[in-house]
Amino acid sequence: MTILGFIFSDQLGISLSIIAITGGMVIVVANSKKIEDAMSKLDWSLIAFFLGLFILINSLEIVGVLGIIASWLADILPENGFLASIIILWFVSFFSAIVDNIVVAAAFGPILYEVTQANPNYSPVVIAWATIFGASFGGGITPIGAPSAVIGLSMLKRKTGEKMGWGEFIKTQGLVTLIRIIITGGYLFLLSLIY
Repeated sequence: MTILGFIFSDQLGISLSIIAITGGMVIVVANSKKIEDAMSKLDWSLIAFFLGLFILINSLEIVGVLGIIASWLADILPENGFLASIIILWFVSFFSAIVDNIVVAAAFGPILYEVTQANPNYSPVVIAWATIFGASFGGGITPIGAPSAVIGLSMLKRKTGEKMGWGEFIKTQGLVTLIRIIITGGYLFLLSLIY
């Protein structure tokens, strides 16, 4: 029901955060365990990390820092639509490695769409895919770039006591991610021929 709520959130007129919280509350109540038991099993340090991260990013968006970065990016993009898509792919990828990829996609997507409207050489389809791939793949470069990596590494430490440092993560997952981004450049080239 929560996933259906996410899909139809616009039609329902309910924000994603309300749907997520409601879904979580229904699961806790339906599980018939005491709320205290469920709350004691939460990883509060992980929740605090994401809470701080989203507060920071929303603050940057409110004061206009993300808009300034996107405007700067739009100013340096070349006239060639394919080259612009490659620059966006790499820029969004590396920005997603530092900041959560969900936030990057949400912040830069609408701004980059406006950039495509302003330049007739840019295909909105190719730029959109460059942004999507950059945000999706870029989160895998560092251990803090994607929620799945943060949660997975937290579970690894909690369940086994093992820790994976930044260096080891980047050497393994980060290298594979860079290869994916390079291959994606070829896909964007094919898209630029079609669109």
